Amino acid sequence: MASPGLTIGIPEQLDGFLAFQSMRLRTPLLAARLHRRRGSSTLHEALSQSPPRDASSGAAGNGAGQPIHARLQAAWNSLCSDQGPAQAATCIDMHDENHFTPLMLACTLPEAPARLACARFLLAKHASVAAQDGHGFTALHWAAVCADAALVRLLVGEGRAPVDAESDAGETPLHRAARVGRLHTCKALLALGADPLHRNHAMETPFDVAGSLDGAVSDKAASLVRAALVGKCPRLRCRLFTHTDCLLHSTREGHQEAPQRITAILKRVREAGDVAPALLDIVDSGFPRASVHQLTRAHSLQYVELVQSLSAAVANAVAPIPFTPVLQRTVGGASATETKAGLSDTSFSPGTFMAASRAAGAAIRAVDAVVTGECRHALCVVRPPGHHAGINGLLEGAACSASCGFCVFNTAAVAALHALDTQFAELPS
Repeated sequence: MASPGLTIGIPEQLDGFLAFQSMRLRTPLLAARLHRRRGSSTLHEALSQSPPRDASSGAAGNGAGQPIHARLQAAWNSLCSDQGPAQAATCIDMHDENHFTPLMLACTLPEAPARLACARFLLAKHASVAAQDGHGFTALHWAAVCADAALVRLLVGEGRAPVDAESDAGETPLHRAARVGRLHTCKALLALGADPLHRNHAMETPFDVAGSLDGAVSDKAASLVRAALVGKCPRLRCRLFTHTDCLLHSTREGHQEAPQRITAILKRVREAGDVAPALLDIVDSGFPRASVHQLTRAHSLQYVELVQSLSAAVANAVAPIPFTPVLQRTVGGASATETKAGLSDTSFSPGTFMAASRAAGAAIRAVDAVVTGECRHALCVVRPPGHHAGINGLLEGAACSASCGFCVFNTAAVAALHALDTQFAELPS
């Protein structure tokens, strides 16, 4: 059986998740305490967690009591003495059976001072910072995972390690640090110029993968990492669009689609703690209402004009009127006996047209913001809702439908058609 003294040392914080996440992270099964086998050098052995012990007496073997960096120095001197400096230099980047170089092992030592001392020694001997393990990870990837910001700065500063080096899956060290919630190494990498918008082969940025370890990383740690990424690159923020005009649409008393829905959402967002504001940019003005031209991408001109004229007709109304029966009679051709105001779930008030066109305008502005890269994604907190309305308000073949689904304009369709017409006009049909 392999000697315990030859076990590769792994920081305690990595135990418990590296094993069950090895496929997800595409890392070797280090948590299983893999042992050094043929292909390793005495440099690999020197970087083991503890020195070999004498099997007969249990006493510590040669090198006992020495710091790991002293054992590494001794191993190097031994190599130079036995094989000559030129031959010894060929061992500096040798991969062991688990595909690790001595520099990679140095980056996973349990104690930070040992990691720095050993890495500095190996860099002085011209160890390659570009060498990759079996999955394309470099020493900098491992330093990032092991939460050692000082080591990250050493590898990039003195070692000239490529800060955005890609693994086989296109993961940079910043991706790795973000995945495991390593805030300090994320900040160190960002300060050294790591690209927060770099995408791996799955088209994910470090923001996208932050904390993605199926519960092994706390929500707080993941949120702090995201906040650090957003602090460096504000474009990663979510932009929330809302407007007070959306409160002007009134519904009958007790209806669930009420102005309070908007105020309750915004209140919850603003009370979400210290992290949420860093990830969210609230825009409540500065975007126009949707124009007739924009609305008629999704609706007939007849319908848009009907909504406009109805708005003028109810301008002095003291209470909202049932909207669905109006459409059933004017657009669907239903008789008065076929419509029942009491069954209408959608209302129309003096402020409805203003609110609905502003809601569509918010969705249009959100599309432009995301497509042009102003923000990572957007959320529209608007009303009335906008995804049930048909071309003429009512759905095709449902002239006497008793429901408009609380909708006046199809805000989702208006925004999507705006994107196709303006942002993606060159796409093949």
